[in-house]
Amino acid sequence: TGSLPVDSNMEAQIEVRLANGPLPGLVSIIVPVYNSERHLPSCIESAIGQSYENIELLLIDDGSTDGSGKLCDDYALGDCRIHVEHANNGGPASARNMGIAQSKGEFLFFLDSDDRIERNAIRLLVDNQQRTRADLVIGDFTIRHCGVQVADSTFLLPEDALLLRRDIIARTLEYLKKPTAYAFLTYVWGKLFRASIIKDKKVFFNPGLRIFEDIDLNVRYLHHAGSVSYVKNKLYVYTSYPNPGIPAYPLGYKPALNTIHTFLSTCGVPAPTLQRDIGNAHVYFAIRIMVALFRRGQRISIWRTRALISTIVDDPDLRNSLKYYNPARGDSWTIPKLVR
Repeated sequence: TGSLPVDSNMEAQIEVRLANGPLPGLVSIIVPVYNSERHLPSCIESAIGQSYENIELLLIDDGSTDGSGKLCDDYALGDCRIHVEHANNGGPASARNMGIAQSKGEFLFFLDSDDRIERNAIRLLVDNQQRTRADLVIGDFTIRHCGVQVADSTFLLPEDALLLRRDIIARTLEYLKKPTAYAFLTYVWGKLFRASIIKDKKVFFNPGLRIFEDIDLNVRYLHHAGSVSYVKNKLYVYTSYPNPGIPAYPLGYKPALNTIHTFLSTCGVPAPTLQRDIGNAHVYFAIRIMVALFRRGQRISIWRTRALISTIVDDPDLRNSLKYYNPARGDSWTIPKLVR
């Protein structure tokens, strides 16, 4: 059904919040914080400086070893809307779950600690939700790769749009045919979620995932969502870095593919279509991971890289998926041949 089990302590906290009921109109901004001392002030100030003031800011210090934890506490002293939780390092999924458990708002908004949001971001998202009654509202964004802003591009849709159930299914299938790093399924930041869906249906982050955990949650959330609204305004500034979790989880995309398969199967998509499109996406993801292993920032030896490549190539599911790979213009033809 798209839900995940949660530990008893977290579940107890959520039950208390549900019993008291969410505060109407309140937006809970959840920020997982880990060794973000350099970027954290910009992130926090962009949140508390919102033109929409009915917010709470939940800073979850995920076992930081720099000055991030103290920064969080210092900011909390100056603004009663800021709440800080300090935890042992468990990864961003675990930190976000803690934020969900502590949240009081009608809506949830996830913000990464090295990113920031524009001043009117929350107001525009809430206004759109009130007008459309959508279960998920998505804003457009700007990307910075390692601090350098990328040239302006259209990453999502060309204009405001309201996607109904059939549109959500169609766009999920389109994603499988051509997975991109910034399709609406691939990230949780910059979106306005209904807290009631996440809490009532127990659609929490899977702490066992360190990569592709955003896709996993988004798809399980969409299982319970009737509509998605898109706001064609650049509301979020995302900073892209190499994912440090890739070397430890070279097959980390497989749980996300399983979640997508379950969602689309439940929606009545025929099995042959699923087999073809999931197979195509499987090859795309494998290529993406293999290329990422050679990017600067991973800091792993060539021998470790070779072992990880072997793990991916030797996966029988990948070998079975090769026949479904249908590269578009600009996609890799060479890597699948080398896999074979």
